[in-house]
Amino acid sequence: AVLLCAGEGSRLFPITSWMPKPLLPVRGVPILVHILRKLRAEGWDRIFVCILDEHWEQFAYHLDRPDLRESVTLRAHAPGPFGTAGELVNAARFLKGDYFLVHYGDILSRVDTRAMRGQYEAFEQRPAAYLAVAKKLQTDKGVVKLERFLTDDHRGEAPPVVTEVQEKPELEFPNLVGIEILRSDVLEHMSIGEDLHRDVLPRLLAKGLPVVAHVVDDDFIDIGSVDAFRRAQSWK
Repeated sequence: AVLLCAGEGSRLFPITSWMPKPLLPVRGVPILVHILRKLRAEGWDRIFVCILDEHWEQFAYHLDRPDLRESVTLRAHAPGPFGTAGELVNAARFLKGDYFLVHYGDILSRVDTRAMRGQYEAFEQRPAAYLAVAKKLQTDKGVVKLERFLTDDHRGEAPPVVTEVQEKPELEFPNLVGIEILRSDVLEHMSIGEDLHRDVLPRLLAKGLPVVAHVVDDDFIDIGSVDAFRRAQSWK
């Protein structure tokens, strides 16, 4: 398994100016430690954590725990536009199996990665990517429904009437959780500086490589805002 923890945490600045986001405490324990303990319990015994060089001492300190020492390896690189795909390219020589799990370092979820792995191995032809997908999207924005949508072609007309207002609704819109299994040959389609979701997955689809969804009912928390960080403190 590979945990992507080399981001700058810009959405949580200035909190992340003194501590990398994966090390922020949730109920007194770093986010990353929650994730690692869950993955260890689900059978992942070789876990690489991708970080920035400048954060080495902080990560090493927080991961020096008896239940994690033997299974977790830190993999660091210098700051720069590596991107999430670049983090995987940087760790590629350590990934010896036919596939590997990718887990973003700021995601708390109840996705059963042991079950996900079993289902992936059961495919007659294993897909290039097997993506955990949540059924509903929790937005932190208020949304409205309009009687009609005003476009540039209708300027000068009366503004559309609002028919419904919803504050931070759950939208029926499948969304990526940030947990996926990738076939190892997918590394050949990645480059330093690219984003896994924005650049690599669309490339796989364009090449006709199979990408399959593992749909989950549970919600998850992407700790990318102060509000999400606050909600994480009551996460069970």
